[in-house]
Amino acid sequence: MRLRSHAIPETRLNEEVMSMVASGAGVSGEELQSRLEAQTLLRRLPTLAELSELTVFLASDRASGMTASTTNLSLGAIAD
Repeated sequence: MRLRSHAIPETRLNEEVMSMVASGAGVSGEELQSRLEAQTLLRRLPTLAELSELTVFLASDRASGMTASTTNLSLGAIAD
């Protein structure tokens, strides 16, 4: 089982990566985040809490019928 997410602003690694990408693109970190949010269907980025809750669900017996699947938590940035 795979989990596909998008940029999660709350994570430190994401902050570092966003800063590097923003600097290379000649925009601020806030502008890059706004651009990423605009690319999602929900016009926001996923939260760490959403990722955690989904991961717990996928590891639980309630998801036991799911096999060989990819779970999309990109809020529509990647449309399956």
